[in-house]
Amino acid sequence: MAKLSVDQVLLKARSYVKKGEIEEAQKLYQMVLQAFPENKRAQQGLAAVGKSKQTIDVQGPPPETVNQLVNLYNQGQLAVVVEQATSLTEQYPEAFIVWNILGAANKGLNQVADASKAFRKVTELNPDYADGYNNLGFVLQDQGRFDEAIASYTKALALKPNHVDAYFNMGNALQDQGRLDEAIGAYKKALSLKPDYAEAYNNIGNAIQGQGMLDEAIETYKKALAIKPDFAEAYINMGNTLKDQGKLDEAIEALNKALSLNPDHAGAYNNMGNALQEKGKFDEAIASYTKALSLKPDYAEAYNNMGATFKNQGKLDEATEALNKALAIKPDYADAHNNMGNTLKDQGKLDEAIEALNKAIAIKPDYAGAHNNMGNALQEKDMLDAAFTSYTKALAIKPDYADAYSNTVELLKIISPKSTKAHIAVQMDKEVKEIGNSLLASSSDKEIAHKLSDALECISQGRLNFKTSLSQIYKRNSIDLNCSRHTEIFNSKNIIPEFCFGCFKVQVEVDNLFSLIRLTRQFYDLDLEEDLTRKTIIEMRPDISGFYKGLLYCRGLDQARVVKELLDIKLQKIFTDKITVQIKRGCSEFPLKFSNYGKITDNRITAMDYPTEWKVVEGQFDHSSPLKPKENIKPSISGFCLSDFYIIQKWIDYAKGLDDPSCKEFDNLPIVFRDIFDIAVMRKAKYGKPFTEKTDT
Repeated sequence: MAKLSVDQVLLKARSYVKKGEIEEAQKLYQMVLQAFPENKRAQQGLAAVGKSKQTIDVQGPPPETVNQLVNLYNQGQLAVVVEQATSLTEQYPEAFIVWNILGAANKGLNQVADASKAFRKVTELNPDYADGYNNLGFVLQDQGRFDEAIASYTKALALKPNHVDAYFNMGNALQDQGRLDEAIGAYKKALSLKPDYAEAYNNIGNAIQGQGMLDEAIETYKKALAIKPDFAEAYINMGNTLKDQGKLDEAIEALNKALSLNPDHAGAYNNMGNALQEKGKFDEAIASYTKALSLKPDYAEAYNNMGATFKNQGKLDEATEALNKALAIKPDYADAHNNMGNTLKDQGKLDEAIEALNKAIAIKPDYAGAHNNMGNALQEKDMLDAAFTSYTKALAIKPDYADAYSNTVELLKIISPKSTKAHIAVQMDKEVKEIGNSLLASSSDKEIAHKLSDALECISQGRLNFKTSLSQIYKRNSIDLNCSRHTEIFNSKNIIPEFCFGCFKVQVEVDNLFSLIRLTRQFYDLDLEEDLTRKTIIEMRPDISGFYKGLLYCRGLDQARVVKELLDIKLQKIFTDKITVQIKRGCSEFPLKFSNYGKITDNRITAMDYPTEWKVVEGQFDHSSPLKPKENIKPSISGFCLSDFYIIQKWIDYAKGLDDPSCKEFDNLPIVFRDIFDIAVMRKAKYGKPFTEKTDT
């Protein structure tokens, strides 16, 4: 009694009574009476808890019955526990301990509604039982009732401020709501009470990862693993974060470590499949998803990811089958509806694709990816204004969504929205088009530099940190040449498609950046009898020579000759520097494998016709991986646009890598595309400079 006064001991005894901890209260009352036998409050308190204990003993089942239930629960015989506990609650309806065991068993059987009912009964029978509120919060969270769950955890903590699990579970509920800072605070509170709580470190890592702080997340997972080296879940989360960083080999290593600790972890196999898919190892990814499904047959996420992988392989029927299985298991699975929409779009089933994407959006209205994909489907259906609206919805949800912004910018090559208020890109496009219209093929170098600077300044004022993935400026007609199909056949089957034997291009090579800008302007202005697709490019293919090029796609050799003659005349009027105009057949990669394919004389094609045996190979490819040309293609608006100037930013960095004197006007600009600059440096070392150094005379 030296440390606590009698009053303090009696208060503590009463708190134990409120919590239902009768034996602890008895001990304290007996301690007081040993020291002060005549203390009335201690005598009355002891008598009261004696009656309470008798009531509990009368209301509850025998201790051995409760112990038997606990043993069955620990053995995993949950269905038996539910059956016996249910029977006991009928005999002892006010035995909160039985209701608590019943709730835990139902939770283990994923019968969350029954678990919620049982735990709520616990809190009604014993309002001062902190664990009852913690357990109730846990099942409410499983039901997606996060606000109620947090309120229940708060009640548990009011009763027991050092309840570590309540803080941890509250962190989980807050994280599920996206309240990541608050979640981290709750986890840290749990760690202050239990510094070796590896699971709390793991979940802090998940919250930090959700905030985009990937390096910090990995360090936090390492703290969890330092405490608990066999923590498979922390290795899985680290693997996922490394994948998000693009460190795919390290991600696979972490996931393999998780599987070495837990070979039956379906989630680890699923995540391994995701990493392998990003690495382009599609067959291995499918094998990982299949393993995950063998361990967990109702794993909707694994079926969804398998479907996405089949789509990437061009196996659209298999993709549809896998996605249907995901949706049979989980009908409200927005990601699977989204992937189904993309797959149906690739099959040309646009109405069905739009229906699937609408389902994804109905389930998850703020699903930026689904809005973006809806735009793609609507664009292929020639519903361009609706497509534009979908892209801008995606950007309203996720302003830094690069794919949606890129799609918006590319759509502005073929439409001109009436209102510039729809998105900042529309206003920027209007402004740079006005600048581009004044940029003529006959402009001087100084005029070109001035106009480009104005356009780039306009882009920078938009404050959109966008880096285009494109490097070629196209003026397209309404025909899809289906080059993706032809390239895939060449790369995978080692044959040249039949279509490409009739494909001819007129290629123009110039020797500096400003000449490429002039050529682009000329290609926009060039009026041909047929509106042939044309493009200007910086050459980046490692085995193809040249630097600055323009290409016009012709329908046959005769047309190519006519176009070449026209260009010879027109370009001589514009260019004083050296230019080269020639006819070439198909893609430049083809003659590297089949040397006779590209040989052309003045009168005829020499040496190579289409081998008829290749037709069977093409047919097999089209059957297994159908890549059909797009329909409803709208031709490009003539003239420079926003997309073009984003690409020209890339051309400037390329020119800097070549030490092209014409880009000295842009020495003050930082290098935006370091990879393009480095490619140009390597090409200069391999092929020399595209230009002749000018000297003063």
